[in-house]
Amino acid sequence: MRRASLASVGFVSLVALLVAIGPDSLQSHVIRALVIATIWFGRRSAKAYAHARETISTVNAEFQESISGVREAQAYVQEDRAVDSFRTTAKRYLDARIQTQVL
Repeated sequence: MRRASLASVGFVSLVALLVAIGPDSLQSHVIRALVIATIWFGRRSAKAYAHARETISTVNAEFQESISGVREAQAYVQEDRAVDSFRTTAKRYLDARIQTQVL
């Protein structure tokens, strides 16, 4: 609720600024372009960061499973498979984090 009211205040302030500047001035066109760019970036970055958070949770879960299954992996000589699996998951997280930085 607080975020919605903050967005409303921001929108009202923006409209007041545009009215004060005038609809055809260069400043109003620049402000409109900045608002559009900000909205576009906000949506893209929110999706990218959500994906990165989901991926790190997978990394953490796999790491926990690896730690709890160390004895079994050692008993059945599965260390290499466990390491490869963790590397794959960690690489997915790295790719997700790089995606958020590229934005």
